[in-house]
Amino acid sequence: MAEKTNAPEIRFEGFTDPWEQRKFSDLVLIERGGSPRPIDAYITEDPAGLNWVKIGDAPSMGRYITSTSERIKPEGLSKTRQVYPGDLVLSNSMSFGRPYIMAVEGCIHDGWLLIRDTQNQFDPVFLCHMLGTSQMLDQYRMFASGSTVNNLNKELVGDAIVPLPDRDEQAKIGNYLDELDSLITLHQRKYDKLCTVKKSMLDKMFPKPGETEPEIRFEGFTDPWEQRKLGDITSSYSGGTPQANNPDYYNGSIPFIRSAEINADKTELYLTEKGLAESSAALVDAGCILYALYGATSGEAGISRINGAINQAILAICPYAGFDSGFLASWLRREKDAIVATYLQGGQGNLSGAIVKDLKVPVPGLPEQKAIGDCLSKLDSLITLHQRKCQCRSLCGYLSWEQRKLGEVATIVGGGTPSTNNDAYWDGDIDWYSPAELSGRVYADRSVRRITQAGYDSCSATLLPAGKTILFTSRAGIGTTAILRRSACTNQGFQSLVVNDDTDVYFVYSMTDRIKKFAAQKASGSTFLEISGKGLAAGEFAFPSKDEQTAIGSMFKQLDSLIALHQREPRFADTG
Repeated sequence: MAEKTNAPEIRFEGFTDPWEQRKFSDLVLIERGGSPRPIDAYITEDPAGLNWVKIGDAPSMGRYITSTSERIKPEGLSKTRQVYPGDLVLSNSMSFGRPYIMAVEGCIHDGWLLIRDTQNQFDPVFLCHMLGTSQMLDQYRMFASGSTVNNLNKELVGDAIVPLPDRDEQAKIGNYLDELDSLITLHQRKYDKLCTVKKSMLDKMFPKPGETEPEIRFEGFTDPWEQRKLGDITSSYSGGTPQANNPDYYNGSIPFIRSAEINADKTELYLTEKGLAESSAALVDAGCILYALYGATSGEAGISRINGAINQAILAICPYAGFDSGFLASWLRREKDAIVATYLQGGQGNLSGAIVKDLKVPVPGLPEQKAIGDCLSKLDSLITLHQRKCQCRSLCGYLSWEQRKLGEVATIVGGGTPSTNNDAYWDGDIDWYSPAELSGRVYADRSVRRITQAGYDSCSATLLPAGKTILFTSRAGIGTTAILRRSACTNQGFQSLVVNDDTDVYFVYSMTDRIKKFAAQKASGSTFLEISGKGLAAGEFAFPSKDEQTAIGSMFKQLDSLIALHQREPRFADTG
């Protein structure tokens, strides 16, 4: 086939040559692994056995397989495929399309593809990172259009179009991304340790059921704790939501806090004075406890960082004199799992103001409350610091990426479905998507079905903004995505990402594969697998500055366009 050329928008200094676009099978040899059967007959504990590389041996973070949990007998070698340090392997099932570099010798089963003869064309680290991009997986899916792709094969991988920069440029890109991965891993470990410390402190700084004192206390405090109903020591109220389709109610100056934003220092939506006055939205002051009553964030507690208004999914809790907000918020966080398990059976139903007011809280004197609240607040700040801190020194200077949760860079929004038995709810002018409509689409321009305002008001669907929303399917077929070009809503088969102003929508879209892998790993369900908005919001990924996001997003957008062009060319030729 004819070679294509292209170049990224951002480059390391000194590189100006265009990137070739080549068919992958023209550049490398792709082979499938094999399994001696029955495999149990070949498993051995003999140290002389051969490393047996399983998908579970691959690290959750990082690119190198350094050890295996099992070995096979040497006589199984003729029925499998041997790999060596430096070889690149690609998972073709389970953790679909995940590339790794072998750091040990071993044998791979038929759940792996082996990529060989790469040295002449590719830096292995660059190739490993490149094969893990969403663009590669998107190509596999498109080539297999009309079928469900659960497994890769060498033909699908070989037909992919890949970028081929100069080897020196490949090496610098690969080294930089490896450094970044290492730093992310380092800070992730620190973050995990701090989370463990916090959990332990929450357990020990509050009394156990039936006891009047905690296991550990700050020096100088000896008085027993009292049991008080939360409603006896606080006042509380919830808010409401102005009509979504009324432009007079939005784009004002009043921050509109929703349940996913209870710990945020800014909001996605802003109300006008009219929107506040003509709805049940309620004002809260910075420092007020905000408690999520229902939805994906049910049971989460935060302290408002801003003055704003709240919707009906949030309960504002205002302590009376003698009671500390930080202490009470920490106790609510500690008790979240118990509260949800007690009042949201199987994740169904909602919390209410009455339930929260009736909660019994163990309470010490105010000075001890403040000491505990301040301690846990400082620990939270340290956790956030390590969560976001990811600095990398590249050969082009110092670059800084932050490890951030999806819920920090985007609002995760579910959907809903009006009654299909009510004709008044359908054939309106509000776009309404179902998951099947997204297959093979980068952009969502027009839905198959549309609902009326009455249909919208009757269900839990939320109007999503154009240009800032990535539709993300959350049920069977998890992770199909499209960028929304017209304001629309979805059914309950979505957990869509509405990116914040400091986040580039196409950059996040380019991360779809990583987000999908995370979602698939965290999904649960007895009837079908599903990822919740809360679960999706917890996914952690590295983000550069907005300017760098925009540059990277632009590059991926160009590559997507080029891929689409290559895919269309055969069809054009056939029509000629």
